Amino acid sequence: MSVPSWLRSEAKTKFLWKLYRLNIRIGEIVSNHPGKYRQNYGDMLIKLGLQALHFAKTGNAIFMHVSTPEDRYKERERLFNAAKSCVDDIPTIAYIYLELTRKADGVKADKIDAQEEEIGLVCVEIAKMLKGVMDNDRKVHSARFKGTNQQS
Repeated sequence: MSVPSWLRSEAKTKFLWKLYRLNIRIGEIVSNHPGKYRQNYGDMLIKLGLQALHFAKTGNAIFMHVSTPEDRYKERERLFNAAKSCVDDIPTIAYIYLELTRKADGVKADKIDAQEEEIGLVCVEIAKMLKGVMDNDRKVHSARFKGTNQQS
C-alpha cells in the first residue's frame, strides 16, 4: 500500500500536510455550526480548502530541477499561485461565515474568536510555505541560465 505524498516527508511537503489538516479542521468547524449559513458560506469554505489542496498537490507532482523544462516550471508556478490564492481567500470567507454564525443562538463568542484566529494563523503559515517553495523554484530555475550569462 502506498503512502500519499503529503504524508511521506513532513519537511519537504509540510505545506501539503498543513493543507490536509486545515481541510479536516474546516470540515469539523462547518459541521459543528448551525446550518443556516452552511449552504452558502460553509460550503464555499470547504470548496476553497479542497481546491487549495488540489492545486498544491498537482503543482508538487511536477519535479523541479535545473533541467525542468520552462513550460513545466511555469505550470508548477501557476498551480502554486492558484493554491496560494485559495489559501489567501479562506480566512476571509471563514471570517464572514463565523461572524454570521456568531449571531446564531448557542454559539459562544470566544469559540468563534478562537476559530477565526486558528484558521487565519494556519493560512498565513501555509501561504508563507508556498511562497518559500516558489522562491526556491525561481532560484533553481534561474540556475539553469547562470552558465550561459557568465559566458557573455
